[in-house]
Amino acid sequence: TVASRSMDKGTRALTPSSPQPGPGGPVGPSGTAPIKTRASADASALHKADSKSKSKSFTDSKSDTKSDTKSEQTTTAREQAPDTECLPPDQFVNALLMRLLRAKVVDDSKTDRRNSESLEDGPPSRADVAIAASELTRLNKMATPVLLADRCLLRIDKGVLPLLIVGDIHGQFIHLRSLFEMFGGPAETAVLFLGDYVDRGVQGIECMSMLLTMKIKYPTRVFMLRGNHEDANTTLSYGFHEECLSKYGRTEGQTVFNVLPLAALVNKNIFCVHGGLSPHMQTVDEIDHIARPLLIPAYGLATDLVWADPDTRRTGWSLSPRGVSFAFDAKVVEEFCARNGIELIVRGHQISSDMHNCGYKFFCGGRLVTIFSAPNYLNYHNAAAVIRVSRNMKVAFTVFRSSDEAEEGERLKRERFMKDREERRNARKKADAAAAATTPNSTSDKRDGPISDPDTSGASEEDKLELSARDLPEKEDEKKNGEEKKTGDENKNGDDNKNGDDKNPTK
Repeated sequence: TVASRSMDKGTRALTPSSPQPGPGGPVGPSGTAPIKTRASADASALHKADSKSKSKSFTDSKSDTKSDTKSEQTTTAREQAPDTECLPPDQFVNALLMRLLRAKVVDDSKTDRRNSESLEDGPPSRADVAIAASELTRLNKMATPVLLADRCLLRIDKGVLPLLIVGDIHGQFIHLRSLFEMFGGPAETAVLFLGDYVDRGVQGIECMSMLLTMKIKYPTRVFMLRGNHEDANTTLSYGFHEECLSKYGRTEGQTVFNVLPLAALVNKNIFCVHGGLSPHMQTVDEIDHIARPLLIPAYGLATDLVWADPDTRRTGWSLSPRGVSFAFDAKVVEEFCARNGIELIVRGHQISSDMHNCGYKFFCGGRLVTIFSAPNYLNYHNAAAVIRVSRNMKVAFTVFRSSDEAEEGERLKRERFMKDREERRNARKKADAAAAATTPNSTSDKRDGPISDPDTSGASEEDKLELSARDLPEKEDEKKNGEEKKTGDENKNGDDNKNGDDKNPTK
């Protein structure tokens, strides 16, 4: 880290003629202002005129975008991103990665979600990262050949293990960064991502930037699959398209989605995919025949790999309730595993109510498992999970929650406890008051102490005399009857003894 920072400073010192702000502001149409070269005056003038026209169109596209004050401040911060265009490729990747890892977390509880799928309050924090448009363009160009070098069906050998398998991220950059803090970087543990890096969350660009920089830096330790949200048509409806427009005024950076692999095979017996199986696929080798770059079609093998779902309520293959691809049952899973020698299928793509507290769900007797790795997704307060495959092919789950959500949960738990205790106290007080109002005072006297005489404080002298005259004979009669009963019992016992009970003296 120190070396990369010093390299950055040294490079800047060697380039005194730093780029000047273009007509559109600190960042030109491609993210940075053009650097002056030794070209002819005509070429320089033509380049300057072209820059002005592009800057004008870029500014117009930004003005047409509906954004609030927060998004405008974010755009300004991104325009002030450090200039890395002069850095060599390795230094550029290191500088961008360090910037992403060191970005400060800021409180942003009122972030505009910019899509109908998200809740208004949103996540309580985000990372403040300044990334120029030119940096994203350069990053995509560098990552494209690296991703194309992988086969459409990734084959991850046992020598790469241990391996961390991560499910859906959905633009939650803070939590993505926390995963590397928990499990270490790719140099320590290889990582396989199952797709859905963007949409619904507010920092899909930052998520993709971090993953692509790590893929370039560790091409044999970081593996990225394509999800159904890594598609230009899907991002139109779920937020990433609008995120690109609001931050940069354009969306052509999504072309890197078209070169992502579609599935992975770990040690020949763990099949990993974002969506599910396909009726168009008999063996996993057929995935290698899919050509890239690829636009996800309306139907076919590629569509099913990113869209299909398991469903216990259906039999065999059936049309998916999503309106895209298919749903399949346990028998389909068993037949596929038997044909291809698969022991476990790992997928993402879904979160259900029974995954709320654990982040994963088994299907088909444990032959298929769904994992979801975005905690507190859309403020659902859900747990998330990742899978770690050890060197001896043992599979373990790690379940985690958002720190903000965990703290909020503890606070709510304390508040709920205090509220319940107060309600119980009030209920007891009301019950005691109702009992005191409906029952005679003698009842409370019996509970709290010895029986006392009736209360005659509010009675007149005549009432007191009448009460005494009425009560006293009763007590004397009861006493007299008790004495007579006792005398009768004694006489009876005496007669019994006289009548020959000497044989049983203990009677």
